[in-house]
Amino acid sequence: MRAYKTVLFCLLIGFCFTAISAQEAEVKEKKKEDLDIGAKLYFKMDQDLFVERYQSIGSKIELDFDSGDKWSYQIQLDVAIDKVETDDIWAKYKSDNYKVKIGMYKNEILLEDKFSHEFDSFVDDNLIHSRMDLNGWYSSSSQGFEIYDDCNSARLLFQPTGREVQVDLGWYYPFAGKDSYLGLSTVYYNHTVHRLWVDDEGFTNDHNFLVSAAIADLSGNLPFFYKLDITLGNNLIDPIGFLHYPSEGDTSWFLGSDFMIGYPLGDKDFLWTPAFNTSIILQDLEYHKAWASYVRMGHQLAWDETFYIRLEGGVEIDTVYDTYEHANPTLVTSLEALWGISIQVRL
Repeated sequence: MRAYKTVLFCLLIGFCFTAISAQEAEVKEKKKEDLDIGAKLYFKMDQDLFVERYQSIGSKIELDFDSGDKWSYQIQLDVAIDKVETDDIWAKYKSDNYKVKIGMYKNEILLEDKFSHEFDSFVDDNLIHSRMDLNGWYSSSSQGFEIYDDCNSARLLFQPTGREVQVDLGWYYPFAGKDSYLGLSTVYYNHTVHRLWVDDEGFTNDHNFLVSAAIADLSGNLPFFYKLDITLGNNLIDPIGFLHYPSEGDTSWFLGSDFMIGYPLGDKDFLWTPAFNTSIILQDLEYHKAWASYVRMGHQLAWDETFYIRLEGGVEIDTVYDTYEHANPTLVTSLEALWGISIQVRL
């Protein structure tokens, strides 16, 4: 009898252990489905017109986690040999009519910044984006919230250390599916410069505005993909003539446009995508005019939608025309070769 009870007890323990193990496996499988991990390896060179030159090797890591049907979370890390940064960390609440995100964001100011991480890596950097980077806008993060739906968005961001605020309103329509958009956005952002001798407050501000319109179709419904955007704004630093110093001098204005087209060849197992990209910026101040343009060609190879290699090269031309009243008109032109390589792994 005792042996019989022992056998039953062992069977019961085994059954409970099996049930618990199965439940744990189910939870782990569910967590595995809810947790999405992405990694991007890159090699980057600073080819700006300033004296500084450097190379960097690093990785961008993205963790996405869903908690039920309403809440999701994301953490984006940038780990390189010269830095370790948290780009994004936010929580998102999704209702039937709208979505709300709150947290810390890597600064996004152009309309295409809202979409480029979803698409092909060719979209990531254009001439206007690089000029905004020279202003230091993409080198920091802000705290705030965003409320949006499928076609509209509004966001308020704040940088406590710099007393800088960004407010943007956008409208966009995915006319050919998720990976396409026709959009218009307006942005206000101030740039704070701390100067102890200015006044009791000890800082001055630039009040900056941007209006951007864009259309892009990267959905794959067409044999090719394309992107076109136009941006009007003020107080953009020119890398040759420095038309505008932050919080000093008169307001300068700029008008820029960027066009990109690519043609994918192959299938998802092996895809080769050659692309062409050209961009131009016109800048205007009372006594100074500036033009900047570039032409780039790029190639991307993709294996099984997991491993990506992108190569690009091109030429950038920068020109400044100075008509200051106390000096003879001068024309300064710079020609620079551009090149880059990036390696991306999507798990």
